Amino acid sequence: MRWAMSLIVVLSSILVVSSQGQKNASSVTTQADITDRDLSNISLDLTTNNKGIIVSLNKEPELDARAVRVNFESISGDASRADVMRVVLQSLSKLAPYHLTLIEFASGGQERLLLDGKDISDIAFQYQHDKAVPAWRMFAERATKPDGTKIKLPEGLMAQTTASFGLVDELIASSSKSGKTSVIVPGVSTNSDEGLRKADTWHPADSDDHGDVLNHMLQTVRARALSVKDNSRLDFQEVEQTMVSLNAALLKALTDAKIALQQQEQGGKAVVPAGSSELLELQLKFKDIFPITDENLLVPVTPALAYSVPESSFAGLIVYGKHREAKTRISGKAKVWHSGVSTYSSGHSYYDTFLETDKGRMHPTMNGVLLRWGDIKDKIAFDVSSKKLEEDSDMERRALSEAN
Repeated sequence: MRWAMSLIVVLSSILVVSSQGQKNASSVTTQADITDRDLSNISLDLTTNNKGIIVSLNKEPELDARAVRVNFESISGDASRADVMRVVLQSLSKLAPYHLTLIEFASGGQERLLLDGKDISDIAFQYQHDKAVPAWRMFAERATKPDGTKIKLPEGLMAQTTASFGLVDELIASSSKSGKTSVIVPGVSTNSDEGLRKADTWHPADSDDHGDVLNHMLQTVRARALSVKDNSRLDFQEVEQTMVSLNAALLKALTDAKIALQQQEQGGKAVVPAGSSELLELQLKFKDIFPITDENLLVPVTPALAYSVPESSFAGLIVYGKHREAKTRISGKAKVWHSGVSTYSSGHSYYDTFLETDKGRMHPTMNGVLLRWGDIKDKIAFDVSSKKLEEDSDMERRALSEAN
């Protein structure tokens, strides 16, 4: 399932190994046979130390006696592309001492990338010496797809580095029967998309018709009280909480549907909630979420709102101040990377969303960006479509280039 989630690319700082002990442990050169216990311990270590990602490691004797599979079981919406890349490099670092002949990287059990054993130590060496971006670029150069082809990198160091991040999409994406690409999210096989559509008994009568699941979500969200400040604008915190609640409701509904599908696979009689499939490519307008009738009421852009709105909805809108004065015009969106990592500490890494305007970038902080309701009510405010996912990915890559 393809929603929401911020899928993030990487800076060298977030990928750096934080423990000197880990570096020392990875420097072992003895060619010991790797055991199932070793793989279990590595799996546990990678999963425990990388929030939102579940990884399993197993031997692959049908490929080679010294081949190992690194399988991404699930990737949550809170995990970033940086997290995925870090897990790949950490796994190589931990597996390097065993002198494997081949590593197969998979997602949801499906083979995605292969790495020859002779390349493992070179990549691990770069990573262990705090050269995460060169390590990833080397991985991109040497890894192959199941059909034996490699990712094509352009000329120029910066262009090669940026292009190498496309390999993350090869690793975590799956192809559906329709040929579209979808991204793994919490504990869900991407085959669930098609399964959910088939199991859903609801079919829209027209373009404005919604299923029971979405109707319940919207009724709950729209029932939230909204305060008007200074007779001119909605309360910033209430708008933020509305968007956060909507995202949480979406997560719960998708989880309920997933559980019902899994129970059906085990012979149970669980019924997929009617209309669950409507959530897969969900797009909601402002007027679907907020019960507002005053055309001149100002709506603050909050961080959650800025993230969920596609760039096209913002383009051309006028930003107003608290006194309804026109401040500037929005031309687009941008993301900025915050690694959260310094020489002495390691914190949460994340992307921040900004609005591009005629006067430069504006951050959606307390009433800093106010939009007129009449200008936005018919625009998309909540978007978890594949197109929005691709848009976010492009912004993340640009942010990486700026950070470097």
